[in-house]
Amino acid sequence: MTSIIRVGQSKFVTVPIDEDSHERILNCIQTLSELEEKPSVHEIFLKDTKAAYSKMLGAQEVNTHVQYVTIIIADGFGSGKGRGTEGCGEHQGCHCAG
Repeated sequence: MTSIIRVGQSKFVTVPIDEDSHERILNCIQTLSELEEKPSVHEIFLKDTKAAYSKMLGAQEVNTHVQYVTIIIADGFGSGKGRGTEGCGEHQGCHCAG
């Protein structure tokens, strides 16, 4: 996290880190340093982080499926051409198979 701040403040980046992002990262570092002292903060931080990560993965999965369906349609789904029945190939038991 500190490296992100340092890179963002570097003269070599095209867009420097904004003050809001800088402050959020510092708050995150402070929270991480207090996790052992405050069990309630530890639980909340982990639960919220897990929920945010799960939401991000869900959004990526939906995006992957939408892209796959678009490819199927573009390849001629149902016409005997293209990949009409293969599935997306990224997920075991994927429901993209049509």
